[in-house]
Amino acid sequence: MTQEERRSQMRERIIAAACHEFGSRSYEAASVNRICQQGEFSKGVLYHYYSSKDALFLGCVDHSFQRMTGYCREHLPDSAPVTWETVLYYFQCRHDFFLAYPDLQGVVSLALTNPPAHLAEEVTRLKQPFDQLNYQLLDGYLNVQKKVAGIPLADMLALMEFYQSYCNSCSQMREAAAQGIEACEELRKTYLDAFLHGVIRDSDSSAQPAD
Repeated sequence: MTQEERRSQMRERIIAAACHEFGSRSYEAASVNRICQQGEFSKGVLYHYYSSKDALFLGCVDHSFQRMTGYCREHLPDSAPVTWETVLYYFQCRHDFFLAYPDLQGVVSLALTNPPAHLAEEVTRLKQPFDQLNYQLLDGYLNVQKKVAGIPLADMLALMEFYQSYCNSCSQMREAAAQGIEACEELRKTYLDAFLHGVIRDSDSSAQPAD
C-alpha cells in the first residue's frame, strides 16, 4: 500500500467517525474526544488531517452532500421529462440514501436545519451540488408544466431558494428533524407541493397535479 493510499484510508476513517458524531448530536455537543475514541486514532492524527473542529465538520458536510447528490443523480432518469412522479421519486431516492447511511443523514439534516452560525456561509457553498440538483429538477418540472404565469424562470428559482432556506430553518422543520428522516422528508414534500401548486385545489382535484 502506498503512502497516498494509507493517507486516504485514514482520512476516510476520520470522516466516518466524525459523521457518526456530528450526525447524532448538535455541533456544539459533538466531541473531538469521542470522534477519536470512535475511530481509534489519536487527536494528533486527527489534527494532522483537519486543523480544527470547524474544518472537520465542514469535511463531513462536503462528504455527505457529495455522496447524497451522487446517489440521487445515479438513480434518477437522465433524459425523461420531469413530472411530479419524477419529483416524488427523487424524494424516495433521498429517503433510501438516508436509510442506507444514517450518519450522513444526520449531518445533512444538521447542515440544512441548524448549521453553526459562524460556518453557515461555508455550508451553503459546500451544498451547492445538492442545490443545483434541486434547481435542475425544478427547472425541468416547470418547463414541462408551462404554468408559471408571468414569472421568469430565473426569478422562480431565486424565489425557491429563499423559500427553501425559510422552510429548512422554521420551527416545524426542526420539530420534524427531532422525529426522524421520514417526518422531515414528508414535510419537505408538503412544502414543495404548496410552493409549486398552491394550497387551494379544485374540488374535483383531490391530490396531485396533472403531468
